Amino acid sequence: MCRRLLPFVILILCNFSITAQTHTQFESEAIVNIINFVDQSTLVLFDIDHTLFRNKKILGRPSWLYQAMNQLKLSGVNKLERLQQLYPYWMRAQEVSEIEYIDEPGLRKLWDHLEKHRILKLGLTARQPCASALTVKQLNSLNLSFSDMLDSKFRFSVSKPFPSLYQDGVIFAHDMNNKGEIFKQFYLENKERLNKISKIVFIDDTQDHVNSVGAVCRTLDLDYVGIRYSADDRLKNIKLSNELIIKQLQILKHESNNIIARIKLESLSYQFGY
Repeated sequence: MCRRLLPFVILILCNFSITAQTHTQFESEAIVNIINFVDQSTLVLFDIDHTLFRNKKILGRPSWLYQAMNQLKLSGVNKLERLQQLYPYWMRAQEVSEIEYIDEPGLRKLWDHLEKHRILKLGLTARQPCASALTVKQLNSLNLSFSDMLDSKFRFSVSKPFPSLYQDGVIFAHDMNNKGEIFKQFYLENKERLNKISKIVFIDDTQDHVNSVGAVCRTLDLDYVGIRYSADDRLKNIKLSNELIIKQLQILKHESNNIIARIKLESLSYQFGY
């Protein structure tokens, strides 16, 4: 009896090994390495800040926003209120700042590969929906369009727990939301349109985000490759003086002319040695 059942047991084990999920996470400074993990069944998710590009100056980087928020923390203002107060200044900083690639040769090689092989790519950023227009403008300035390959039927917009939005190939998850949970909602809402996708590859400079997307991929029965991108670690963690941040906020608040504001901000950075 046992001998008769043996072929069926082997068959079951083989089928299990074929269909079992694979989950891999690692750290890398080379974004081009993603090429080794993609095929026609893959959806590639890209973080934006410190992954695709950075602000040339510290002004306007996520670390600048968080350092400004830490100053308000001393006055007893909660995190959400601090973010709401300072986000308009962060957006203003984008308007007067230049951006640059983190790794232009590697990213361009990867981007060309994904487009040549028609592999789906989306942005997944902690930026808020109100920053969608300026973000798309920044991406277009670097010739990094997500929307050129997309099915226009993709839809996504939620208001809870905090507003999130899909626009022009980018999921704007909001700083206060869990990236993984927002991606899960997007996936479930567009599951029929993503029926050929069986693997998610996600690259982000923050380990918590890599972990959160990996966790929901397990619940969605999707293979997962999570990459903690470390190429910009040194530059993204530069600390600024509180005095400089305060003076930068004053210029952003009171100077409406972008050209004059940029000149004043650059002069101020030079004075403080940044």
